[in-house]
Amino acid sequence: MKTTTIYTFLVLTAATLFSCRKEYSVENGNGLPADFTAQVNGVTWDATVNTQYAAIENGTLTIVGTNANGQQLTISLNDTIVGTYTLNQQTTSVATFSNIDSASSYNYTTNGSSDTAQAGGSVIVMSIDAATKTVSGVFSFKAYRPLDNTQEVFTSGVFYNIPYFEL
Repeated sequence: MKTTTIYTFLVLTAATLFSCRKEYSVENGNGLPADFTAQVNGVTWDATVNTQYAAIENGTLTIVGTNANGQQLTISLNDTIVGTYTLNQQTTSVATFSNIDSASSYNYTTNGSSDTAQAGGSVIVMSIDAATKTVSGVFSFKAYRPLDNTQEVFTSGVFYNIPYFEL
């Protein structure tokens, strides 16, 4: 009974979080502005083609991309299977957002606060294709920087057929 309730909750949460993006198709990439994209505080963030990749190492999946302005998004998940991953202080899965061109490397993170209004969210890995060595999924979360009490809000996030390598 508990398992059914949890799965129902996860499906409803995912449907609620991602139902507003009908113009995009994660299944075939139609309409995506980029293969790794999100809205950050309502502004489109797209990783440039030559900066996006994924890695599977020691039972973790990491997805990385950097946009033309040097803003890097890294999502590190605590497993290498299809499913839903929670990002918060209670899990080892985490997302970080930083400016790699900046002299100061103060990151925004999904585990930067225990307050879920400030940090946390989820990633749904929809496919890991061993034949083509690509990974696809969706995400939304809040990343927080305690240094100055600021937040970045990621919505409508998609990574589609990002090539991965295994270490």
